[in-house]
This record gives sequence, C-alpha cells and structure tokens, in this order.
Amino acid sequence: MISWFEIPVQRMQRAQKFYEDIFGITITVNEFGEFVMGLFPDKQSMEQSSGALV
Repeated sequence: MISWFEIPVQRMQRAQKFYEDIFGITITVNEFGEFVMGLFPDKQSMEQSSGALV
C-alpha cells in the first residue's frame, strides 16, 4: 500500500486549487527556503495515504 506520494508541480497555487477542488480538501503550503511543499491532509484525516505537491 502506498503511504506517501509526491506530485511535482510548476505552479503551486494552480495545482493547490486544482487538487483542493477535485478532492474537497485543504492543502497546506509550507516554504522551506526556496523549497515549497503543498501538504495534503494527514492520512488519518483522509483514511488513506497522504502526500505533497512539490
């Protein structure tokens, strides 16, 4: 079973809106210097795997 996934994106805001609209979730965007990750809800909330937009 997959427990973590990462989806590469070029435009974070566009990808964030797309996945939030499709899945009806909230993606939390965090910046780590120049590295930006959009975190999907944790797997306990989703009752499945979790991951990030990177």
